[in-house]
Amino acid sequence: MKGRKRHIVVDSQGSVLGVWVSPADVSDARGARVVLEGVPLSVSVGADSDCGWGV
Repeated sequence: MKGRKRHIVVDSQGSVLGVWVSPADVSDARGARVVLEGVPLSVSVGADSDCGWGV
């Protein structure tokens, strides 16, 4: 499959905290895990059900 996905983490004011560009066939859950590895764990994270974490 051709294409790209952009996995982006921002704070409540829209400042970018992390970005990962992946091939389109990478799951959203994997993309979220990869991009969140570089974000300080002291932040609160909201995600939709596609992440598969039950949040």
